[in-house]
Amino acid sequence: MAQRLLDPVPAGNCKLQTLRQYYRLPERGAHTALGDVQTVADLFANVLRPIAGHRGLDTWEKLAAFAAEEWYPSRIAFGKHKGRLIQEARKDAELRAWLDWLAGSANARNAKMGRWYLRQLEEDLPVDAAVFAMAGVDRSRAEAVFTAEQAALVIYLNPELEELRQLVAGARARLAELEVEYAREKSRVDAMQAALFRRLREHYQERDRLRLIVDYRKKYLDSLAAVLGGPGFQRRSGAGGAAAVA
Repeated sequence: MAQRLLDPVPAGNCKLQTLRQYYRLPERGAHTALGDVQTVADLFANVLRPIAGHRGLDTWEKLAAFAAEEWYPSRIAFGKHKGRLIQEARKDAELRAWLDWLAGSANARNAKMGRWYLRQLEEDLPVDAAVFAMAGVDRSRAEAVFTAEQAALVIYLNPELEELRQLVAGARARLAELEVEYAREKSRVDAMQAALFRRLREHYQERDRLRLIVDYRKKYLDSLAAVLGGPGFQRRSGAGGAAAVA
């Protein structure tokens, strides 16, 4: 229901704790049975119910029928246009062409999705300003407020979001620099190891030869000790066996 009513989901995903933090709902005890139930109740009462009422979904029957309707998220979930709103296809010819291609896909599910998107565009229904505000499309507005049955819902947009995005972009750039530096240093280490191997190749070969000799002689001595220490040898040698072996 959150996916349908909040579409496009402003918090990025519909995980319960993500929505709780985004809408500044009370902390009830994350990932506990009672805490999660209370958080669901808070989310429904303070966020979902006012939106549902604004759309005329004021009974469980209407909500169930609404949830059962064919629906796909307004943000494209895959492909080269991933993350874009389908409404942008009204002005973007490339995105519209991609939706046409999707509708003609050999994959039945993708084709069904594409046809549904095209129908939404053909209906040319006005999109609530609050929906775009929740999606962060209009960044000049810090919040969007609309009334439903004399109740107001304030949709909060984090004013630090742009700063956080810049920090993330800076961290990614620094990570890319470190990866380049690591690759450069690793190349130097590999070159040094190759040079050392060329200089020490004869020593490595001699070491391997000596190891083979030692392993061979050790196996020979172990086999000889097993034969000499066996019960059959002791019975045959008798009292003079030790002197004969000596």
